[in-house]
Amino acid sequence: MATVEIKNSELLKAARLEFDKRVGGLVSDETARKMYETLFISSTAFLAVVKTTKNPVALIVDDTEGNFIIAGVVEYNEAPEKEDDVLGNWNYYWTFSKDDLPENTTIYNIKDTQSHSVIIQTSWEKTSARFEGTESLINTFIIAFDILKDFLYENAREGDTYELVYPGVFTAMAAIEDGEKVISITPDGLLKKMIKDDAAVEKESKTA
Repeated sequence: MATVEIKNSELLKAARLEFDKRVGGLVSDETARKMYETLFISSTAFLAVVKTTKNPVALIVDDTEGNFIIAGVVEYNEAPEKEDDVLGNWNYYWTFSKDDLPENTTIYNIKDTQSHSVIIQTSWEKTSARFEGTESLINTFIIAFDILKDFLYENAREGDTYELVYPGVFTAMAAIEDGEKVISITPDGLLKKMIKDDAAVEKESKTA
């Protein structure tokens, strides 16, 4: 397995070059790194607000033509009935395949405005990042995640696994399995903690 920490990866250079080509604005690798931190943390904050024990929720990012890029998904797993004193747990994951979304998922799209206030507020509070407006926010999500998806596909190798690590934020993996490129992202540390706050479970159980 080839493991690379994001600060040492070619992803940041790829992001700088692509943003410069499309919209400009990323002047250093550190700016690119901070951008990915901001996008994942602010997305997670929104999903933490809208999550429910009743059905899965997802924040989708698709491109300007509506092609699916990625989605962050949160769903609640009930505790076994025989363990009445045990709460269920939250399953939080990111997927590059629309087919991975459960049928009863409540969908939020980054192009809609429902998520924007939480994303803008969290970005400023957690990473001191600002978006210039709605169009800037949407474009940043689309371009950044499109770059990440392409980067992982490009690093998928036969007989080996490429692992991109952003400590405390996520671990991404790319490989070739049965002749097909397979990529995934697993939230880490802070992101898991933001989602797995069982206060929401307790609140819903009291009002059910």
